[in-house]
Order: sequence, then structure tokens, then C-alpha cells
Amino acid sequence: MKNTFLRQVAFAVGLLALNGTGRAAPVDPDKDISFAQELLINDHYVVEAWPKTQTRPGPRPLGIEAVLMGLSRDGTAKTALLDWLKVWVSDCGSPSGSTEVIPVGQRLIDRWKEDDGAARLSDTEWRPNFDHAPFRLLALVNRMDLQHRDADGLPLNAGEGRLVYGVTLGPGNDGLALNATVIFEYELAAQSEADVLLWAIKWHKLGQCFDKIGPEYCEALAKLIADFTGCGAMPCKTNGSALNQIRTNESQLSGVKLGDERFPWRLREFRLMPGTGTFFAATTKQTPGAFVPDSLVAEYINSHEADILAMRHKVPAYYQGTPFLARQVDLSQIGGPAWLLRDSNKSPLVKNPEARFQFAFNTCNGCHGFETGTNFLHISPRIPAESATLSFFLQDKSPVNQVDVPSSIDHPELKEITHRRKIFAEILNGARPTWITFLQGTGSSSTVIPSQELLRLLAARANREE
Repeated sequence: MKNTFLRQVAFAVGLLALNGTGRAAPVDPDKDISFAQELLINDHYVVEAWPKTQTRPGPRPLGIEAVLMGLSRDGTAKTALLDWLKVWVSDCGSPSGSTEVIPVGQRLIDRWKEDDGAARLSDTEWRPNFDHAPFRLLALVNRMDLQHRDADGLPLNAGEGRLVYGVTLGPGNDGLALNATVIFEYELAAQSEADVLLWAIKWHKLGQCFDKIGPEYCEALAKLIADFTGCGAMPCKTNGSALNQIRTNESQLSGVKLGDERFPWRLREFRLMPGTGTFFAATTKQTPGAFVPDSLVAEYINSHEADILAMRHKVPAYYQGTPFLARQVDLSQIGGPAWLLRDSNKSPLVKNPEARFQFAFNTCNGCHGFETGTNFLHISPRIPAESATLSFFLQDKSPVNQVDVPSSIDHPELKEITHRRKIFAEILNGARPTWITFLQGTGSSSTVIPSQELLRLLAARANREE
């Protein structure tokens, strides 16, 4: 009870700091929310310049060493690093038609050991120098638009917080940027509407309390990030970390040599095993494997049309007795239609073109490819001293009408940042008056009822994974 009350007080203090009054001044999604300071932060000062100025003991804030320490089963970054990278492999088809297993993670380790001057040491003997880590921070992302709720609309979590790194050939400080990214995706733990609102206040203060991005802004941001990467004020999952998954997106790590780009783009997903704290390669959600016949995918879409159009479908691991979900997602033709789904006569296999689009849009390679007009990377690797480039999808410039979809059908879900702004503003707006009244002691209920508009917006992306 005491902790709950303190959270309520913290919310009220934060709210008053934001608008200077006890009134519920509505947040305008376009005018009052800073995309670059609250939703997707890729400013060069944040991701590179400021961390270099930090001389405090321990790993650098926002660096991958600190992230790995928060994931480790024994508290050391090296253990988490080896646990994760040793299960990062890709199954690649060789010219002869046989399958070749490429140890992607081990290749990164071996190159890193060379940079450390420890090439002859075993992985057990090696003491990694994290100044040589082949990872460069690209962006920090607020994904409160991905929060999950139960059937009554009550929160199960507050969405996700994400750290996006680019993979480099050599140390991240000055190494060559490869076509490869790694995303650490954490749950923003929440058990009540108050918890959801507290996360929103923390993110929103980054845009409201700082006129510009500078040292004070970065300190506040780093503290917020530590709240979910290091299991700070909020409760953690039973495996000791709030990590939901690690996702990788690469085309230059599965070649014969590190940096070779002969193989297609590939997406993988890794999760922590509850109880042991070790990593395992998971399926890529909402995305059938390349081995699944187009006819079976089309049959699934046709049979689940209503759920797909309502954005409540969950692609199963098995369908009609056949393995269905992918272990890795390939896209050999950049920008090509992965889910066009036609028969030998080039006739559509899916009856409803809108269902085809909605299904494809929610797959990994659909979202990163043809359906959003994206060249497979939404946040591109950057060179030192520059900011990462964002895809047109993250600039609200994606194509509105897709193949096989009548031109009269508009797709507001492709206005991605507009959608994220609306959800974030609705979270901030929907619960304010209730909490102000409650804290003034009028005896009103401490339960905040989410607005129907917020539930509608969240339902529109209930099964989004990207």
C-alpha cells in the first residue's frame, strides 16, 4: 500500500512539473510531444558524444556492457555475451543446395578477440575489452504503443523500451558499419493504470523539462533506461530481467567471411530461458517460414480473415499439422513482395486483398520490406559522428496503397509516427483528471478507467511485433 501511494504521489509531482497547474491540460500529439526527445531518440550527442564524456566507475551508460550486465545470470557482461552469441547461428543454403550452419555470434567473438590481442585464448580465458565491442548505439525507442491489455482493457504491461545497436567490423567507436543491427527489447512492467502513467510521465518529461538535448537530458534519459534494463524501480520478470527478446537484422554476418554480403537479409530472435537465464533461439513471431507453401499461408489467411482484419490473429507454431512459424526470416529480394501469394497463373490465392495486406504488414519481412516501402532497415547503421537514418516508414512517408489493394482503401497504420504520437498522448490525457481528483482527497475511486479511444488505438496494433 505504501509503495502504491508513493507511486501516486510521484505521478502527481511529475504531472505538476509538466504543466505547472493541477488542471488536466490536454496533450496535443503533434504540438506537445517531441518525437526526437520522447519517442525515438537517435541524436548523435545522446548515442555517442555524451557517453564518451562519462568517467564514472563501471560500464558506460547506454553502452552494451551495461546492457549485458543486466541480462547476465551471474552479473558479468561476458557471461551474457557468450550465452547470447553462441546461439546466434544462421542456416544458409550453399551453392550445392545443402544447408550450411553459419556461427554468426562466434565469428563476432573471434574478431573481437583479435582486436583485444587475444586471438589465441579460448573463450573461457578471454577477458573482453568492451572498448573494442563491435556494437555502436543507434537509437533508444519508446514503444508504449505496444502495451498489452486484458479482455477488460486493464494493463498487463506498459509496452516496451528498446535499445538499437549497429554491428561494426572492429570496435564500435571507429569500426566499419555493417548492414546489421541488434535490438534489445524490454518490457515496461506495469500492474495498474498508475504504473502505465508513470512510465508515460518519465518519457514525456524528457521532451517537456529540457529545452534541448544536453548533459542534463542525457542523465535523465540514462536513468529512465536503467529502470528497465537493470530492473530498477519496477518489478522484473522471474528470470531476473525485463528483457522480452533480442532481435537481429543482418545481411553481412552470415557470409563465408565476416562482412560478406552474398547471403540474403535475415532476421532472428533470441529470448531468455526462465529459470536458467540462458538464451535460446526463438521463432520469429507472426511470420511463417520460407518452407511453408504459399497455398497453406493463403489458406490460413482466408480461414482467419475476420481475425486478421480485426488485428487479433496470432500466427501459430503449427498449422494443419505443419510447422508454420519461422526460426529465421529471409528476404532475398530487397524490397520485394514476400507475401504476394499467387498461384502458377499469377492469380491471387487470398480472396480479400485487404486481409492479405494486413497479414503481410504484420510479418517481420513484410514490415521491413515491401508492405511499408522499406529497404529492410527501419533504423540504419551509422558512421561515427553522425545520426542513424530512419526509414520512410518512421518518417510517415510510406506508400498508402499496396499491391492488390484498391486505391480507395487508405492505410492509416502506415503513418507510423502519427499513430505512436496519438497513443502516447491518449495515455497522458486519459488518466489525468481522475488522479488529480483522487490525490485531492475527494474520495473518488483509485481505479483509472482507460478511455475508449486509447483502447481503440491499442486494439489497432494489438499483435504488432516490430
